[in-house]
Amino acid sequence: MEKNPQVVALSEAIGRDPGAVKMKLENFKKFDPDYTVDGKKGLGNTGRLDGEIVLEFINNWGDLAWEAENARRKYSIKQDSEIIAGEFDIPEGKYKERMVKIRCGDRMFRNMLLAQYRRKCCITGLAIEDLLKASHIKPWAVSDDATEKVNPQNGLLLNPFFDLAFDKGYITIDLDYKVILSKEIKHTNESTRLYFEKYEGSYVDLPSNKLFYPGKRFIEYHNDHVFGKKPIKI
Repeated sequence: MEKNPQVVALSEAIGRDPGAVKMKLENFKKFDPDYTVDGKKGLGNTGRLDGEIVLEFINNWGDLAWEAENARRKYSIKQDSEIIAGEFDIPEGKYKERMVKIRCGDRMFRNMLLAQYRRKCCITGLAIEDLLKASHIKPWAVSDDATEKVNPQNGLLLNPFFDLAFDKGYITIDLDYKVILSKEIKHTNESTRLYFEKYEGSYVDLPSNKLFYPGKRFIEYHNDHVFGKKPIKI
């Protein structure tokens, strides 16, 4: 591991031997559930601080990503043949904190949709959780922070292809929760049209709890401002 280019780059940046960096990474393994799940224990001389660091970040990837970028900037660490430092402006502290809140909220939003839509795409029924997207009906960028961005009524659980089609305005749902196709879809080539047409007019698979049904004000926004607004390119 000490010959790994990223380990070498890190060791050079912080003035430590690659072997020492390797040992620290090995220490972290002891607290990684993905590593220990099959009975592995990691090194036996790990310190309390190692465990605290892992526990701080293991379920908080937003903070971890932010701190990693700060470290790369501070130490000018090369990653994938690119020096991160100096290539972007660090936002002020207040904005940094807000970015963390957005990531946590987005994760909560996804988890709520996964539970309410029974971990299936509400249009196609695809049931591979890793391939499902928590789609916003009213786009995130124009949604209110407090009442709309993580409101499950502003969401649909979709597979990636339908998530993109919905996001780009090629499909929508009406106030009765039926799938509607844009004229761009209807005027494209036959194979594309036939693929979408089998879902046209079908009802989306609604959440388990009526309190989480797609909100009609969000549907109306999507229909008025997103649906059919971008021409398809063939």
